[in-house]
Amino acid sequence: MTEAPTQSPAPDPRPAPSPAAERGIWIDDEDEWAEHRVQYGYPLDLVTRLESLAIELKRSVTAREAPFDEVTGDAWLGVLAGLDLE
Repeated sequence: MTEAPTQSPAPDPRPAPSPAAERGIWIDDEDEWAEHRVQYGYPLDLVTRLESLAIELKRSVTAREAPFDEVTGDAWLGVLAGLDLE
C-alpha cells in the first residue's frame, strides 16, 4: 500500500493579526455599564441600542474594517508626521 502524496495547506489569504488583535479586543468597562444601567434605570430601548452598537463596534474592530484598518491609521499617522510639532 502506498501513501498518497501530502500537499502543503493553501496559504491563509487573511492579513496577519495586528498587535491589538493578538492582545484581544474587548469593550472596556462593561461591568460598570451593567451596574449603571441598573442603578440609573436606563430605558430599555437605550440599553438595547447601545449594546447593539457595542457588538457592531467590536465586530468592525475585529474585522479591521475602516476606520479600524491599518491603511486608515497609516494615512492619519502620515498627516501627523507631516506637521511640524517640534
